Amino acid sequence: MKRFGLWLMAIALLICSAFVAVACDKPKSEDSSHAYTFVELSETAISIEKYSQYTLKAVTNVEEEIVWTTADEKVATVEGGVVSALSIGSTVITASVSGAEASCEVTVVELSSLPSLELEKTNVELVVGGDSILVQAAASYKGVALNCEWTWTSENPSIATVEEGRITPVAIGSTVVTVKTECMGEILVGGINVQVKPDEHIVLSKGGILLALAEVNANDETSSTFTAQAFKDGAINEGATLTFRSSNEEVATVVANGDEATVTAVGVGECIVSVSYESEVGKIESSLTVNVERSKVTLENLIDLSYEGAETALNLASLGLMGEFEGVYFNEELVSAADGKLDSAFVETNTSIGAFPVELRTSVAVYFAQMAITVRYMDTAIVTGETSSARPAYEGDVTAAGVEEGATLQH
Repeated sequence: MKRFGLWLMAIALLICSAFVAVACDKPKSEDSSHAYTFVELSETAISIEKYSQYTLKAVTNVEEEIVWTTADEKVATVEGGVVSALSIGSTVITASVSGAEASCEVTVVELSSLPSLELEKTNVELVVGGDSILVQAAASYKGVALNCEWTWTSENPSIATVEEGRITPVAIGSTVVTVKTECMGEILVGGINVQVKPDEHIVLSKGGILLALAEVNANDETSSTFTAQAFKDGAINEGATLTFRSSNEEVATVVANGDEATVTAVGVGECIVSVSYESEVGKIESSLTVNVERSKVTLENLIDLSYEGAETALNLASLGLMGEFEGVYFNEELVSAADGKLDSAFVETNTSIGAFPVELRTSVAVYFAQMAITVRYMDTAIVTGETSSARPAYEGDVTAAGVEEGATLQH
């Protein structure tokens, strides 16, 4: 009997083992979803000024869209994580996704400063029947431009009207144009003083004058004539007495004969010639710019100098220069005296290097020329290996062009 019982127990154990094996071989569930969903915000509490914005960033482990909500839309709204503060107070911004939530407490405080209004112009002068003018207005807060809607009004539309910042003259007189807007809960107001004058002006026959100090070139002018005409309300103002004036008579003078004037060059420079007259509304003026320059001339012949010693100088008489000679300039540096004597260091540096550009300046012109400097000796006793003392002395050591190799030069 005992043996039979042991057999029964063995059979039972085999059956249990088979069931366990089958259970272990059962496929896993196809559900591979996350064990849990989470969402986190970049901030849990923020304090921002009224009318400002702040962007919250959310991180989640699912690809579903995050839903943003606010507990009090009167204090702040939210869209895509961008919090917009509307009024002073507190609210809670919540980000939700798949049952998970994260919140940020938002405190809205008063502005630390007020927005400002800037006008392109605060004073405008116009003429009856003349062009209108557009004045720009801008509002900003802490350097950041604000998008505002503007209201424009004229205190006296019979003098000047305004529409979206464009002021148009109507009649002689003065008025004030007001611009107004409401930004960030603040009312901003600005004013523009508008003066409308009669249509009075002076027309000049030339816009500018260029003169030379001497008629060096065929097209050089040392004087020029222009006319001036006064107008009022579209007609010639016969009653206007014109005054002509030069701002610098050391540059140019002006002599008038009725409505005609002649400008004459005096010295190199720039000045303003103005024409004006007094009217009921003040001084009416117009002007032109006068430039006086030296004539510019290019010398065709090469200036070939022979270096015979420290007294190397230009033969000014042979050059035929007009005006009082002022000097030779090389690379904008003066390298000669007023008598044409060249600086010895300049001569020695540029001897036998070929032609180079220089400027010969006089009181009335600038002559552009090519110069070459060579060494000339009075003796012919320079031989290879020998020494010559028959040539004149000069300052500095300069290798002579054409001297045979090996020759020795001494002072």
